[in-house]
Amino acid sequence: MTGSSAFREEITYLRAVFDDAPIPYVVTDTNLIVIDANKAAERLWGLALDSLKGQGLSVLIAPSDYRAFLAIVDEIMQAPEPVSRPIRLRGSSGRELEAMLAATSVRDVDDEPGSIYWLFSTAPPPEESGLM
Repeated sequence: MTGSSAFREEITYLRAVFDDAPIPYVVTDTNLIVIDANKAAERLWGLALDSLKGQGLSVLIAPSDYRAFLAIVDEIMQAPEPVSRPIRLRGSSGRELEAMLAATSVRDVDDEPGSIYWLFSTAPPPEESGLM
């Protein structure tokens, strides 16, 4: 196997890991515009990847948590480590979903924030999970 063929195989593998991860994963630029997302994110918001790309991440946040979300973004941009916080999301049904987000700002070659990697973890309401 040549170096370029091994590299292509590695990229294909990493893309599959990203796409098929069971937790919603989103990549935005520093203006919070979605650059990429995985299939779990598509399912969470009920939007195809083509509809998510170019969308502002803030429209996927529940209006009741928008101010808190902006404060979290400021924290993410300054923090040297990933940040985890509770947040309410706007689900595909239009109903608010309780979630945890974990995000980190990825620095560019000039050590400036270049993009933000987001993970969202949700749990079904107790009545839907069979826990009640």
